[in-house]
Amino acid sequence: MTKLHAASFVVAAVLIAAKAVGAEPGKVKCEEWHPRLGQNADKLFAIDFDAKTCNGQPCSISGIEFKWQEQNGRYETTLNRRTGEGSFSYQGEMLFSYKNCTLAPAR
Repeated sequence: MTKLHAASFVVAAVLIAAKAVGAEPGKVKCEEWHPRLGQNADKLFAIDFDAKTCNGQPCSISGIEFKWQEQNGRYETTLNRRTGEGSFSYQGEMLFSYKNCTLAPAR
């Protein structure tokens, strides 16, 4: 199992365990990349299984991905739970990609 797949598996397993015990929302931290400018500051996402929200927005949560929209569907974020990658798009055009998504340490 590669390092990326192992990390993705750990993220999915911990978030599933958090859901099972009714814990607080999970926090997922991802590297944010701009297609031309390169890496930006990391992004932190809050995933609440009970409320079915991601960053406070109604969210589709499946075994494969988290997907939600903002501002009447103009912005869409997708995080793949298996690969640890994702994207942020505006009206269908990808603005940022996310890489190396992992469970953020608790504070």
